[in-house]
Amino acid sequence: MKRETRIRAIARLVAMHSAESLATAAEDYAAKQTRSASNPALAAEAAAKAWAARQTATAAEGAWKALARPQRDYALKGHAAAMSLASAAVSMGGRYSGDTESATGWGETARATTSTTSGDRYSSRCTYRKVDGFHAVTITIDGMVDLLAAPELARVSAAEGLPLISYNASTGAAVWVAAKNKRLSAVHGWIAAGGGIVYHSTQSMEHARGGLARKARAAEREAARARLDARADRRARLVVRLCRGAVATVGDALAAGYCEPGIKAWQEKNGIGDSAPLAELVRTGDPLATQLAFNLARRLRRETAAVSG
Repeated sequence: MKRETRIRAIARLVAMHSAESLATAAEDYAAKQTRSASNPALAAEAAAKAWAARQTATAAEGAWKALARPQRDYALKGHAAAMSLASAAVSMGGRYSGDTESATGWGETARATTSTTSGDRYSSRCTYRKVDGFHAVTITIDGMVDLLAAPELARVSAAEGLPLISYNASTGAAVWVAAKNKRLSAVHGWIAAGGGIVYHSTQSMEHARGGLARKARAAEREAARARLDARADRRARLVVRLCRGAVATVGDALAAGYCEPGIKAWQEKNGIGDSAPLAELVRTGDPLATQLAFNLARRLRRETAAVSG
């Protein structure tokens, strides 16, 4: 389905909902004026506006129903998904001491705002008033269609605390919601993504791509360290099984051929004294210390076996 087709489908659904809401409100107002009978001219004007609003709603419904079934299905699912993204974004707003409310909706510009007003007094004897807060997030159809097609991008960005409310796949332009001191704001910038990693930039798309590359390299280094740590843990457990409680000394290192200056430098680097359990040597990740630990473990195992024999 083409991008323009997706935009049109959601636009007609939103227009139908909006027209129906306006028509219902106009009809309710006209009925109220008619019942009051206090101003016939105002009642007649309200009735005319209600009739016009209902005609607009009927036309909007007809335009919606004229769409092919796949387009209507897409619009219904897309509308629900977009509202879910907007709701997640607006939920980042903080709670205030008074009433805290929020709203989401469609509009011409992607926005996130927070407004505050004075609320009820804390008590009848207190002059201080609570603070009422209202958080609002507005999304656009044009800014949502590409984001709906990139759910993983939306998920990863939200996981970093920056939920997206607008995205253009061709330019990388995006709008995300930030929260500070309970208040919401919309940040306009660019986003680059790849391999489950995202980078947000308020400078340019080139800056976002460069940041993504640096972030990916850092993630790979961290993954490599994690792999080394996991390997060290496995080796340490093996050493413990081979020779539980065994301790290596500086004398063992000298006997194995290590020079005294090198041993002292290694001790300083790793914060280890003149003796240490073999498992602790392995956990340093240093290949020479690991090799020393394994050699001592094997020697002790052989000596234990010889004594037992």
